[in-house]
Amino acid sequence: GVTGSKTSQVFSVALAEVVSPTVGKLLYLFTFFTISTSFLGLGFTLKEIFHEDYHWSNKAGWFATFLVPFLLLLVVRKGFVDVITVTGALASVFVLTILMLLFYKAKKKGDRKPEYELHIPKPVSVVILLFCIFVAAYTVWVYGARLLG
Repeated sequence: GVTGSKTSQVFSVALAEVVSPTVGKLLYLFTFFTISTSFLGLGFTLKEIFHEDYHWSNKAGWFATFLVPFLLLLVVRKGFVDVITVTGALASVFVLTILMLLFYKAKKKGDRKPEYELHIPKPVSVVILLFCIFVAAYTVWVYGARLLG
């Protein structure tokens, strides 16, 4: 609301122009740390899933998790927000699929009674997963087209 028609995809850019350069530098730092800590947390988790569950080497897991989005950012050079959106959509579907598979495998092969149970029928999980795949595909279609052209 403060920036009016100058609002951009990254709030700190537009707000820095309206408020002051000093506030802009603080906002840039805040934005950088917000995005990077989230990416690092999710990225290291995904790398560990590749390593521990799928028995990939540490280098292969690191490459798939960190280097692919970085190279995409370098090659495309269209927009940081678009790259984050596309990689986030793809990673989210991948992580959701892994979590659902782990949920049902733990339910089937668990050797102790859990403290609480979730009763989610498989068809409901399939509908949720298909919806998420549809949303991710749409996101990749829209933002991927912007990245490529």
